[in-house]
Amino acid sequence: MAESVVTKHLAQILGGISQLTENHPRFSIPLLILVYSGIDQFSWLNTEKDKHGPADFKEWVEKYMFPHHPMSCSAEQLWAARNGIIHMGTAESLNTRNGVRKLAYSVGPGPHQDIPEEYDLISADVLTQAFIEGAFRFIEDLRENPGMHEIAERKAKNIVFLQ
Repeated sequence: MAESVVTKHLAQILGGISQLTENHPRFSIPLLILVYSGIDQFSWLNTEKDKHGPADFKEWVEKYMFPHHPMSCSAEQLWAARNGIIHMGTAESLNTRNGVRKLAYSVGPGPHQDIPEEYDLISADVLTQAFIEGAFRFIEDLRENPGMHEIAERKAKNIVFLQ
């Protein structure tokens, strides 16, 4: 049986994460960009819609990441953080300006510096691991649901540079 396009895509993302974590924490911002982009892409593969949005992202986080890796933040905060990190490389986004609490990231075992009161602290390591394990759980769900698998495979074929 041929390897699925979704599995090949995950392998590329995991390869990038592996390369970045070898240099971690020096490359923590690119790592976060890749993790948030990965969540975005897999949440898109999880819906029949051609264009997905914040609700799909948060649903994927709540289904595939949070049950196995509780974090001291909400899916709404991860969406806001995704917007800030991917678009500006900061914790600030339209969502945080509208009241969603900002996220700060710890790297490694600690101790960690104090953070401003308006931030919640989460572990970049736990976020990364939660995404990786969530992506594997998502792929297992695809294997168990042929209709869902067909949709994800069809959409994944639009992803560029798959080898």
